[in-house]
Amino acid sequence: MKSAAKLGIVRSIEGDESANYFGVFGLLLSGKSSFSFDGNNCCPTRGGVNALLSFVCSILGKDICGASQGVGLDLQVRF
Repeated sequence: MKSAAKLGIVRSIEGDESANYFGVFGLLLSGKSSFSFDGNNCCPTRGGVNALLSFVCSILGKDICGASQGVGLDLQVRF
């Protein structure tokens, strides 16, 4: 099997699992807060929960990049 086909399979699985996760994500918030989650969206984010998820992902990405560079990994190198 070619690597492009394998990559397509992995992307398909990731997409399916993402849809499953965000399909029930609203249940995690129900009854516990005043936030409502009507589905994942981006560019631009709509709703408080999506804005919060986007903000947390931005901070997490910055922290991961900083930690990677701190141990000497060059994030500009691509394989």
